Amino acid sequence: MAYTILLIGAMLVGIGWIAYGIWCYKERQREKEEPEQSTEHLQKVKKSFEEYTKKMEDYELKPYERKDKTEETEAGRDRKHDDTGDN
Repeated sequence: MAYTILLIGAMLVGIGWIAYGIWCYKERQREKEEPEQSTEHLQKVKKSFEEYTKKMEDYELKPYERKDKTEETEAGRDRKHDDTGDN
């Protein structure tokens, strides 16, 4: 008796999985036919990204101008070797 209940239960689970597979397949086919829906937020993000890329195309990188090395070292020496006696 227990084996028959187990066998019937296994058959019902198998039938359920088959029905679920068929339902998933039909849903995928239906989703392929429909156009992809775009949300308002996604459209705003795409638009702002396009504006940003256009802005970056026109951007010119300004070269970095270094200070003269001698000025930096002299200023550093003055601070390090301060003869005020407060050290």
